[in-house]
Amino acid sequence: MDIADRRREEEALSASEARFRQMFHGHSAVQLVIDPTTGDIVDANQAAACFYGWPISELKVMNIRQIYDLPSENVQDRMASAVAAPNARFEFRHRLADGSMRDVEVYSNGIDVAGRPYLYSIIHDISNRVQAEQSQRATYDRLQRAEEFARFGHWEYSLDDRIMHASVGASRIYGFFAPDIPLDAIRSCALAEYRAILDEALRDLVEHNSPFDQEFKIRRFSDGKIVQVHSKAEYDARTNRIFGVVQDITERKRIEEERERLIVELQQAIDQVKTLSGIVPICSYCKKIRDDRGYWEQVEAYVSKHTEAQFSHGICPQCLEQFCPEE
Repeated sequence: MDIADRRREEEALSASEARFRQMFHGHSAVQLVIDPTTGDIVDANQAAACFYGWPISELKVMNIRQIYDLPSENVQDRMASAVAAPNARFEFRHRLADGSMRDVEVYSNGIDVAGRPYLYSIIHDISNRVQAEQSQRATYDRLQRAEEFARFGHWEYSLDDRIMHASVGASRIYGFFAPDIPLDAIRSCALAEYRAILDEALRDLVEHNSPFDQEFKIRRFSDGKIVQVHSKAEYDARTNRIFGVVQDITERKRIEEERERLIVELQQAIDQVKTLSGIVPICSYCKKIRDDRGYWEQVEAYVSKHTEAQFSHGICPQCLEQFCPEE
């Protein structure tokens, strides 16, 4: 290679480096150049200075371990992975100058500068996304706990693919261990005497927008146990989907039946109880009692009629001496 060719190559390399530096320093994304061997930050752009809160001059004398919220050995492992795998993607928590932490997404590539390997990293702040995901997971967890506590679940049925997408609670009630359940499998869980009723109710819901509000019994798929359920649903013609809720009411029905049984038994007991109270008009001489109709009757007849008491007849010693004196 002659001198002219070498000069042109050096000029091209210099121009390339200049373009890279211009793009690096002028880019709005947070960017760092890191020595993967030591973890030293070799360069940082203005966006990095704004994000982290340290000036570029200070960032360039820092080590990446001062930013990562990870043990030192883990940081080294991640840098080695980034060097070995092009377009490596990681999620970390980074520390800012004010001590606060931010969730970041890092894309790293190995680059060669003057024969030495470096890591070129682009950092995106994903704190809002992470917080939204955490909030969503927390909401989902609360819903699962509520479903388990109240023994209910929700489901969505697509008329296009005939698949029911069930929540954890709905899957638990029917005894399935997957969120997507074919309609035929769900239908087979209903006891035979309810299937025609449920089919007609679903048709009326879709064709006439009639309310779907059904109580029926199913045989749970997982263990064959008979479960009483209450299900309500509505149809969305725009998406051709049915959205519904289902609740296990087995225990509620058992309590209701027990209550009705106790009420019947109590009523029967009340009907059998006869009471005698108030003022009873009785003759001072013959001891007959006047009833509500004005008739006089023997004491034993009156008492037997108004109570559960029964009489057995005998004779007291005084009457025995009076009416049956010894000869």
